[in-house]
Amino acid sequence: MRNAEQVIRWLAVLGAITGLAGCGPTPAEKTAARVEAIRAATASVAADRIEAADAEPGNWLAHGRTYDEQRHSPLFESMKGHLAAWDPVAQKEAWRVQHPSTWNGGVLTTAGNLVFQGRSDGHFAAYAADTGELEWETPVYMGIVAAPVSYAIDGEQYVAVIAGWGGSFTLFTGAPRHKGNVLSEGRLLAFKLGGEARLPQPDVTYVNIPEPPEIEFSEDELASGEMLYHTWCSSCHGSDVHSGSSVPDLKYLPAAAHSRWNVIVRDGAYETVGMPGFKEILSEEESRLVHGYVVNRTKAAIAECQSDYPEQYPEVFGTACTKRVVAAALP
Repeated sequence: MRNAEQVIRWLAVLGAITGLAGCGPTPAEKTAARVEAIRAATASVAADRIEAADAEPGNWLAHGRTYDEQRHSPLFESMKGHLAAWDPVAQKEAWRVQHPSTWNGGVLTTAGNLVFQGRSDGHFAAYAADTGELEWETPVYMGIVAAPVSYAIDGEQYVAVIAGWGGSFTLFTGAPRHKGNVLSEGRLLAFKLGGEARLPQPDVTYVNIPEPPEIEFSEDELASGEMLYHTWCSSCHGSDVHSGSSVPDLKYLPAAAHSRWNVIVRDGAYETVGMPGFKEILSEEESRLVHGYVVNRTKAAIAECQSDYPEQYPEVFGTACTKRVVAAALP
């Protein structure tokens, strides 16, 4: 059975992210501060409830209590957002538009009875402000978090929006992207009535999770690697080695990266592209333990993708089992 304190710690990473911001003058003090913040944030979580999580699997982000049985929960399947209009006089919801996934964009309302919103499924849409009926939408091939703006030039109205999907939710949860959200680099898009420009459909190649190297670790070593990973790595690469953001998903590391693990992680070989070196924070042994945890999670993900889970939870595994590589940058 997985150690309950380890599971509590993992839940805290997802549910009490602000508690991870502690820092100190030394790496040891930073780690101690983070551990204390996690303990304080999870004081109300009962260990016996964690250990009995099979009785309520829909309430946990993962189930299975060993490192060979870490799976996705149906909770991810329910991660869907919606757009709602509220009647302040009647104090009730006037209408609701259900979206296929969560982390959708802000809204813009206009005098023409329209509500514009970008969605995480890679579409930009306009709804009737009084009824919520879909009036228009167009694919932009990437999720939108920002709110649109409206402006006029020489009496002609434009609606513009920054297209791009990221932020704390995508970094920390590792929730898979919607299948329509394929691009990573943000863009500024502007629309007007009668506009004739069209965005080209991206040329996407689907890459399966590569087999990681054969490295054997004990349960205790994996537990230590998990703690270290979620202390120093998950805020960028995602919880449980699931990245839903533009930061690389470590499950897709090529063999060359695995063989140069310490050169990258400790020596900072990729500093010029945003990956700092952790030599002052992680010892060689600690780096080895993190690597082992990443390898173990990669093996578990491959097993999940080869199971019947993709059929049971298509919204999750439709994009979690392959990496989408765009052949060329779009304008």
